[in-house]
Amino acid sequence: MRGIKPQADSVLCLRRPRDRPRLTNDIDIAVAGRSAEEAKTAACEILESLDLKTSFGWIAGAGNSLPSPIALVIGQIGSETFDGSVDLLLPVFPWIEKAVSRGQLNRIDFGFSRLPTVTPEDLIIAKSFALGIEPNRYTDLDDIQAVCRSKTELDILYLVTEFERHVLTVPESLDPVLPNALRRTVKANRRRNS
Repeated sequence: MRGIKPQADSVLCLRRPRDRPRLTNDIDIAVAGRSAEEAKTAACEILESLDLKTSFGWIAGAGNSLPSPIALVIGQIGSETFDGSVDLLLPVFPWIEKAVSRGQLNRIDFGFSRLPTVTPEDLIIAKSFALGIEPNRYTDLDDIQAVCRSKTELDILYLVTEFERHVLTVPESLDPVLPNALRRTVKANRRRNS
C-alpha cells in the first residue's frame, strides 16, 4: 500500500462467524495500538492509497446527543450509488483494544492470506455496544443470534466478565439464544441500568 505499513498487531478483520454466509456491502477493519488521531490519519492514507473516496462516521449518543469523536473512516468502493465500503473503526470504541489483541491469535484464511480476525466473543461484545446505541439494528441482532446458534464454542467466562465490566445488555428478543450464564448477566445488567 505505497509504503504504508500498519503494525501487524494493530489491525483486525471483523468477520461474522455464521453457519451460513450473509451478503454484506462492507468490510470492517478495527485499528488499535495508536491514538484515535494517529489511527485516523493512517486510515485516510490507506484508503486514499487504494483510490477510495473517504468520509468520516460518528456515533450518536443517547437521544441523538452530540456525536462521539470521529469513530470510523469510510472508504467508498464504486460509484456514488454506493457499491460498498471499507470501514476502518478507530480506537474510540471501548472493545477495540482487547478485540484486536485477542484477534491476533484467531487468524482465518481468507484465500489470499491468514488475517487476524475478531473472535466470536468479541463480535458479540461489539454488536452489543452497537445495540446499546440503536437497539433495533437488524444486522446486529441477526449477527448475535447467528453466533449464539452456531456450533462455535464460546468462552462464556470471558463474555460474562466483559458484559459485567461494561454493564452491557441486549434486547430481550435475544434472551432465548444467549448461553445461560450470559443471559443471567444480561438480566442483572438490565436491573442495574433501570
